Order: sequence, then structure tokens, then C-alpha cells
Amino acid sequence: MRGDGRQAVLSPDRTTLYTLYTHQPDHRHTRDVVSGRPGNVHAFVHTLHLGERWAYCIDLPHPFGAAAAIGHAMTISPDGGRLFVADVTSGTIAEIDTEALAVRRTDAQPRGVGTAHAAADSDRLFIGAGTVVRTTDLTRPGRSADWRVREPVSGLVLSRDGRRLYVGQKGGVSWHDPGTGTELGRVAVPRLVGVHGLAGPA
Repeated sequence: MRGDGRQAVLSPDRTTLYTLYTHQPDHRHTRDVVSGRPGNVHAFVHTLHLGERWAYCIDLPHPFGAAAAIGHAMTISPDGGRLFVADVTSGTIAEIDTEALAVRRTDAQPRGVGTAHAAADSDRLFIGAGTVVRTTDLTRPGRSADWRVREPVSGLVLSRDGRRLYVGQKGGVSWHDPGTGTELGRVAVPRLVGVHGLAGPA
């Protein structure tokens, strides 16, 4: 396969690794080569089962991969059943069924600017880009709300109990009420590059 690896996400049970690839102008899957079908996707999710050692590519529809890779982000639901891919440049979100290994649906949202980051719980999807964090209600598609942070987002991580959303920013980490966006606290972290996970019972 050819492509730019944007982000990798491990399933909650740690058995499957999902990697988002973008910009594949002439990418062809083995299944397409064998069947003789043309292949020309611009983004896909490479699925690798770490125990059973099989791999499968889930093609993403246009416009995924048409814009810069940094505008794409991926996250997985706590139960591992749904994988979400966001392209903030086009405002498109894809929901992938991890059992069927297929895109279940796509939704359109307002476009954003900047490097994308994502996090999810069982009911909400959070997407950060620039200084905006968007919360989408997964139980009622089309319902979303935006709130702003002080500096461009460099990572989104939910606390284990879902009561705090940690937002990496330039030189620090803030934590917020996931429902309202209210900043609950902040700590300075000099030369912070990004936030990818939590250590300890945060």
C-alpha cells in the first residue's frame, strides 16, 4: 500500500490496530487487483488484527483524503464498535462499523481550519481544530455545539469517567466540562507537543 499514515488508534480490547491513510491517487487494494476493478481512493482505514494476523482496508468516500492530512482525525467508541473519521476541511464525518468493517454513514458539519483531533464516548463525538472544539450528539445526528479554547488544540482526551475533556494547547493542558465547554482547570506544560492519553486515574 502507498499513502501517508495520519493516525493510528488501538481498539479498547487491544486486539486491533486501525490506521488512517490519506492521499492515495493510484492506490489499489489486493482485492481490486484480483477482481480487475479499478482502484482510486484518496483515504482509507487499514485494519490489522494483532492476534489473528489479518488485515483489511476500509475505503473512505470522497472528500476524505482530498485535502491536507492534518485536517483528518480518527477516534473509537469506548466499546470498540464504532470508529469515527473526521475531515474538518470539508466538514465530513464518517462512522465505521468495526464488526462489518464498512462505513455506516457520513454526516456533514460546518467546515473547520487547522490540525484535527478527536475523542468520543458512547454518546458524544468531540472534534478539535484551531481554537474550536465541536461536540456532536451521537444519539441525535445533526445536533452539535461549538466552544472555544484559548489556543489551538493539540490533543483531545476524555477522562475515564467521561466528566472531563482534556485539551492540549500551546504550553499547557486545560480540562473542561464536556457538556458545556466550561474550563474547569488548567496546568502549564512547557514545550507541550500534544496530548494522546492519560496516565493514572485522571
